[in-house]
Amino acid sequence: MIRESEEENVLFNEGGKYTANYVKSVFDSSDSESSELRNRSISLVSAVIEGEETPRFKVSTEFFFVTLHVLKAIGDRILTFRVINLMRDRIAHASISGNLEDIEEYARRMGLRIKYDPIDLSLSIGFVDFVRYCSRVSGYQYRLVSQVMRNGEVILEKEIAAHIIREFFVSRATEVYDSIDADEAMKALSNYADFIGNARSEFAILRAKSKIDLGNVDSTKFPPCVSEYIRQIREGTNLPHLARFTMVSFLHKIGMDNPGIMDIFRSAPDFNEKVTAYQVNHITGEISGTQYSPPKCAVLQSNHLCYKENDPLCAQEWLSHPLRYYMIKKKPKNQSSG
Repeated sequence: MIRESEEENVLFNEGGKYTANYVKSVFDSSDSESSELRNRSISLVSAVIEGEETPRFKVSTEFFFVTLHVLKAIGDRILTFRVINLMRDRIAHASISGNLEDIEEYARRMGLRIKYDPIDLSLSIGFVDFVRYCSRVSGYQYRLVSQVMRNGEVILEKEIAAHIIREFFVSRATEVYDSIDADEAMKALSNYADFIGNARSEFAILRAKSKIDLGNVDSTKFPPCVSEYIRQIREGTNLPHLARFTMVSFLHKIGMDNPGIMDIFRSAPDFNEKVTAYQVNHITGEISGTQYSPPKCAVLQSNHLCYKENDPLCAQEWLSHPLRYYMIKKKPKNQSSG
């Protein structure tokens, strides 16, 4: 439990002074502290829009709220998540670079309860929070069945704790961003209307250049999982590694070329051309010599990456693979399947 005297140290403090009125005072004031804060925030957002190396920054509570208000005023969700991911990575790197007590402290500052036991030198978290924040992380090592539990708590390795902090940060930052009123944000930055307008226009141009074109493949026949992955990318959501692998291998198997697959990822908040090209070329066999196939439905289900919901074809017990879904959907209606 965070003590009352520490409340202002909590990153996601949504009350008190961290409101649109506070942000407006930062952008209207001429004092050096406000000037430095708004310049750091604008410099970070500008660097992301222009694709430049981002300046060094510390994710303080003030910086966090000011930057989210700038992003809300611009109103582009992909840009927002690219900046949030930079904050996320900065926090995760700082936490894992220190000792175990540092991880407990970083989690505490965000309102996440990760406990450090100085007696047996271990970290732990409640199993409900573990499942909630590891559900979008791919890998068997992040499933509850792979963990050691003690008194209802999951014992955490340092790297897993850092991943939980990352996922918690993105989840809470998204909630805070969504709670900010766009009109209030625009009013708070009224003296910077030209910057907001130019930023909005510049990033819209970049988005238009990276528009997703699925080519000759029939996207109406995609299984729900692949359709959901593409939808999330279009909305600026970072996909877990296994979802990316599934989408790339699926699209390759049904005939999409590598440049077309690459273009889909241009909307991803963490898009890096060189890294994406290497990963796509590796999965499709250009580098590795092995053309990988998508995982089976059971693997996607165990990694919380199945989105079948009420799809009647996915409900069939014999439907066990995303590629089979596509092939069945592509068959003429007078042909049976089973």
